[in-house]
Amino acid sequence: LIAGFGIASAEAVPFSGTSGFTQPTTIIDFDSFTVGNQTPTTADATIHAEFQGFAYPEFTPLDVHVRSQGFVQHAGIFEGQYYGFNAVDYVIEFNGLVQEFGIGIFDPNFAGNALIAYDVFGNELERVTTGTDAEFQTGPIGGSFSTFLGFTRDTADIKSIRLSRAEGDVLGIDSVTYSALAPLTEGDDSIPEPETSLIFLGSLLGLGLIR
Repeated sequence: LIAGFGIASAEAVPFSGTSGFTQPTTIIDFDSFTVGNQTPTTADATIHAEFQGFAYPEFTPLDVHVRSQGFVQHAGIFEGQYYGFNAVDYVIEFNGLVQEFGIGIFDPNFAGNALIAYDVFGNELERVTTGTDAEFQTGPIGGSFSTFLGFTRDTADIKSIRLSRAEGDVLGIDSVTYSALAPLTEGDDSIPEPETSLIFLGSLLGLGLIR
């Protein structure tokens, strides 16, 4: 029983600002992509947008844009090219697992925007939300505001990220930042076995047999 209760999943530490990383990182600043690219893809990751569960470009195209002027909140974010500016969800899917992740977000100003990390099975690992968590800052409605939000976890277990927008909010992203990818090993994409639950169940069965 003690073993069952003592094992817990790795917890994320959310942070705001580009200085929150503890490891070397890769940055996707979108400057190397062709303007108008609707699904920016690198060797490590694929980035796309969804609206009500459907991926673009089935609807109004969402793509890489050029912006000549950045915003002073975080130097380098939204200077040059960035991805999207629309009322959609943004999804980043990695070709491996990452331990640390961060993203520049343009103009979040409503409560209810959420940055969510998922494991290889699609289970939610962590969530940081505007209006709930201090790390996910918001700007004035109608203003030009940027913020940077990230996670650092105990182990490399992040397979994908979703920036889920609040109803009515319009967002863009830049400076997608992540630590070195850990390769997926054989069995990572199979049916998951909830280790903690199995240990706890085994403990109960063991007590039953002893009794």
